[in-house]
Amino acid sequence: VSTQSTWESPDYVMLAKSYGGDGILVTDPSQVNSAVTQAMNYSRGIFVIEILVDPNLKAEMAKLKESNTLSRITRSFGHKLWPSDLQRLQELVGEELGAIDMLSKEEYNEAYELLSGFLGDNTGQALLDLLHSGDWYGVRTGKPLMAPLEGASSPFTVNVLKSAKDKGSQLVDVGNIQNVLDGIVPVEILNIEVDATKYIAGFELGTVKGAHKQSLSDMVMVNGRAYISCSERNSPDWGHLLWGNKIHTTCGLFLPKDAKPDFTLNFDSKIPLEWNRVMNDIYSNANGPLLLCGLANFQALEGQALTRSPINNENLFANAEMYYEGFTDTVQNNAWVFVIGLATRYTGENEQLEKKLSRHLYDVKEFEESVAGKNTECPTSPKSAYIRNLENAVHNLRSRIDRPVLNHTHGIVLQRPVAKFDDILPEGVARVVHIRGNSKCQMANINVYLVKDITALS
Repeated sequence: VSTQSTWESPDYVMLAKSYGGDGILVTDPSQVNSAVTQAMNYSRGIFVIEILVDPNLKAEMAKLKESNTLSRITRSFGHKLWPSDLQRLQELVGEELGAIDMLSKEEYNEAYELLSGFLGDNTGQALLDLLHSGDWYGVRTGKPLMAPLEGASSPFTVNVLKSAKDKGSQLVDVGNIQNVLDGIVPVEILNIEVDATKYIAGFELGTVKGAHKQSLSDMVMVNGRAYISCSERNSPDWGHLLWGNKIHTTCGLFLPKDAKPDFTLNFDSKIPLEWNRVMNDIYSNANGPLLLCGLANFQALEGQALTRSPINNENLFANAEMYYEGFTDTVQNNAWVFVIGLATRYTGENEQLEKKLSRHLYDVKEFEESVAGKNTECPTSPKSAYIRNLENAVHNLRSRIDRPVLNHTHGIVLQRPVAKFDDILPEGVARVVHIRGNSKCQMANINVYLVKDITALS
């Protein structure tokens, strides 16, 4: 209560009590949080918070704590944020900046405009999506390694199955993903026959034995069978599910029958996480290249599948409209999916293995080049010291993203949930898709295999 008159201000706390309520007098800023908590917990009527202020304090001099950028964002949609998301925001503005609690309204608006412009949108949901996916730069296959969800906030339960000395599995592969991206079909590779009964699981591109190479499409292998969505345009099976025990491929990665998982990871969350977020935390637990397979429930599954075989020496991305033409790219709610995917982070510690892994992940150089083409412009108008530091923090964050986590995941969409891999049968499979990183996953039981080596199938 502030007044310029000579009249003495009434006792508002006593006034509230006279009406059957209660109240508290705040004389110091350190008492505010406690007073608000007490008021929020009061349920027997009105509750008055009386705050004494300096009558000589002008409004433009007040710099409220709630005008801090992080606090405003948290107030807007903080109930949707994981603690690691707030940590991500803290990293964005810099440690010393995050400690600044006092911003004027003008400084806040300036900082928020900069942050919003950097993210390309001024809505909280867009920022939330970016935080959960880690896809700050619009690059589908690469993202920075985020801090894993930890403590009470983490929905992940990890069960280690192997000792350190026994860790790792040897995978088997055929071809190179660059063949797929460039529409190249090496005859010597396509002639190799892969027997699905010899593997726990596998994925990437394939066609079942007996089908034409023009039906090459997204492929997933599990329980002794390989599944594809037929991409042969002139076939009556176009767009329909095909399966078989043996396949031909220009690029495939397979998990042998004798492989044992290094650990299992159970995930159950009231708040669905984007698949990129899930892959990030699985990689954080593995701390090395991994292949995963398991059963998952997606609150919202976003997937895509080839509708034309990549065999015409054409770049897939440059001709995406043609190669995905006719695919119904809709979000499927409450989807039960068998997932299989590969994830790694190129560190240079094992160049020979990283070279083999690159046969199944997009080249990190392409990622770096795409990031390099998206530099943030610094405004030239006069800025406060806070805003200049914030701009520098944004640029520093960009410059540190040179070791992205690459991941690639396919899935079999199931007609109904199953308890184990052995229950996956053709009559229960709906389709095969490449799973997009922004799909919202709510529950998963995952087997994780650390990749020790990859041997080419001859």
